[in-house]
Amino acid sequence: MILAQGSKLCMSPMSQNQPPHSNSGDEFRSFDGPMEHLRLVLEHMPVVLSAFDQDGGFLYWNQEAERVSGWSFEELRESSLFPYVLPLLYPDQGYRDQIMAEWARRGNQYRNWELELTRKDGEKRVLAFSSVSDLAPIPGWASWSVGVDVTERVRAQEAINQLVAGVAHEIRNPLFGISATFEAIHASLKGRPDLEPHFAVLRVEIERLRSMLSDLTDLGRPVVLSPHTFDLSCFLDTSFKLLQHSALDSSLKFTLELPPHPIQVFWDQGRVRQILDNLMNNAIQHSPQGGDIKVEVRDAVTEIHLRFQDQGPGFAPEDLSRAFEPFFSRRQGGTGLGLGIAKKFAEAHGGSLRCANAPEGGAILDLSLPIFSGRE
Repeated sequence: MILAQGSKLCMSPMSQNQPPHSNSGDEFRSFDGPMEHLRLVLEHMPVVLSAFDQDGGFLYWNQEAERVSGWSFEELRESSLFPYVLPLLYPDQGYRDQIMAEWARRGNQYRNWELELTRKDGEKRVLAFSSVSDLAPIPGWASWSVGVDVTERVRAQEAINQLVAGVAHEIRNPLFGISATFEAIHASLKGRPDLEPHFAVLRVEIERLRSMLSDLTDLGRPVVLSPHTFDLSCFLDTSFKLLQHSALDSSLKFTLELPPHPIQVFWDQGRVRQILDNLMNNAIQHSPQGGDIKVEVRDAVTEIHLRFQDQGPGFAPEDLSRAFEPFFSRRQGGTGLGLGIAKKFAEAHGGSLRCANAPEGGAILDLSLPIFSGRE
């Protein structure tokens, strides 16, 4: 459950005898006319809904929120902790402090913020919340959000990550042995020019396995960010030039559109470079000879939007929902890991990565990252 605007949230202890908050959810639950229709929609919609006043006071908790959390609205209201119900839903003080700090940083600007809620029976559930405060303001509600229970998806992803990490570990040792043996054989047979074509093939395949191992390792372990402040335009310009030079097809055209003003971002530079590498390599691999690859960068005050567009065949309609799945690829020789890793790193920064097809043809990958990712 997300709370009021981060800078206004108050967690000071409440007196046991203090009367309930004056601006209660009952005021909203008793409206007539159009507001009554809105109340019925919000009460019965299949997503968690929570609302707070300008002081952080708890106002609303719909039926889906009651089902997922195990706590009824009445129980939360009657609690001696009312209107500050955080300790009931997030009983661990350390985790609660993290939420507070992150909420103060984000304010009402958050999408799919995943939080681990503790049910009344003690079970942990993961909910992804998005703020609706600015999109649909409601009188008396300073902040409100909707959330979806994503516990099963998170658990499945954790299981996949453990499996991938195990596979990467099992590949690492034999790959090292193959590489060392190859170098020894190559050194002893340097005088055999007839074997060089075969050595070249082996070298390419070994490097391909190393790259795949690196991708598996990134996919299978949690992302730990080390963000710092840097100039975005300079970073993108340098990264873009390096990617241009690395493209095997020299006929490709590259266009980078940057904002006219400098932008300071707080990102993990290494992880963001990996995102750019993966998205650009995807565009390069699917572009026709002489095709144009365009990267447009827009500054949206609190977020940076980067659009990668190529002139390739685009995504098949049935593949759009699977584009970021690990090991899913229509390209011959592709591993299906690049886009999935890029999405994982983007989400670790609090951002998103989406795919689409351009009306004129070609694929579009939209990357959005908050200007300040992580904690300073």
